[in-house]
Amino acid sequence: MIVIMLVASILAFVAVLHFAGAAGLARDAASTAGGAAAVMRSRDIDDDEKERRIRTAAVRLFGSFLAITAVCVGAVAAAAAVVVLGSAFGLYRLAEAVEVGSGWPFILVSSIGMLLVWLLLRQSPRRTRKIDAQ
Repeated sequence: MIVIMLVASILAFVAVLHFAGAAGLARDAASTAGGAAAVMRSRDIDDDEKERRIRTAAVRLFGSFLAITAVCVGAVAAAAAVVVLGSAFGLYRLAEAVEVGSGWPFILVSSIGMLLVWLLLRQSPRRTRKIDAQ
């Protein structure tokens, strides 16, 4: 039962990351950082304009940091809630779940499984979203 609940917690973790759009948030942050680096290297933009654009990018990056942090906290909370609920219903002791979950066989197999689930979710049809041109 412990393994089933640990697997369910991993699925909850991946589901929150997927449905909250963690990959898109990370892509947007990387794009903003790359754009800021390009602005800093540019010789065609004067220093005042560079400073304005870099400040705008810094604010966006901080917002991205907050959003990514919130999604990660939500994913960890969802995973922990599944394990704690299993313990609360008397299916196992929490110490036993920690022992099984922190063993190398479970970590190895679950890491590979989580990666496969994530890749399968990436292959599912994506919702399109409108991005405003700047």
